[in-house]
Amino acid sequence: MKEKGGLTQKAYEHIKEKIIKCELLPEVDISEEDIIREIGISRTPIREALIRLEHEKLVNIFPRKGIFVSSITLNSINEIFQVREVIEPQILRLVCDILPQYWLEDIKKRLMVQPEEQEALSYFVDIDKEFHSYIIEVFKNSYLIQLMNNIFEQNQRLRILTYKKVVDRLNMSNKEHIEIIDALLEKNIDKAESCIRKHIVNARNAALNLNLNHGII
Repeated sequence: MKEKGGLTQKAYEHIKEKIIKCELLPEVDISEEDIIREIGISRTPIREALIRLEHEKLVNIFPRKGIFVSSITLNSINEIFQVREVIEPQILRLVCDILPQYWLEDIKKRLMVQPEEQEALSYFVDIDKEFHSYIIEVFKNSYLIQLMNNIFEQNQRLRILTYKKVVDRLNMSNKEHIEIIDALLEKNIDKAESCIRKHIVNARNAALNLNLNHGII
């Protein structure tokens, strides 16, 4: 039983990573045979993993039709960013005084690095995720962390797709993060809150533009 649970977890983590990193794009058919070949386990734990991912709204299972990566709709974009706009500015205000200065300075320094072009996307996506996740984690509310982890996982797909498709969004996002960090280092919480609100709105608008201009959602 323990071994079976471990195999299900292995399949779950493998498929989830491929979805969140957009290696499996929205609405793509998920092949159980491909997963079997990739990680070398039987069909049963893979199906159990897919059911778990369906509960997290990352896949849709249609009997006799197939299993598909969940789409990113205009409604889901708006819902994701509604939660972020309500929660993140308020949490930032509450944790402003306890965010470590060394961490803020380290994030800023890393945002100013110019990695190789082929590595830039994953490099900055990881920093983006770390920045927003850590602010929530510092608040130390397990229920809130669980909620926002789910939101950030859904949002990760939007980050990658917008950075790939929306011109200059990656550079603008980095500048917005630096503005937030500078305000936090100055202990100017009103400015920091205003900057993170602007950042979230700009990210939402960029995600919405994906649907309008590229038709991939």
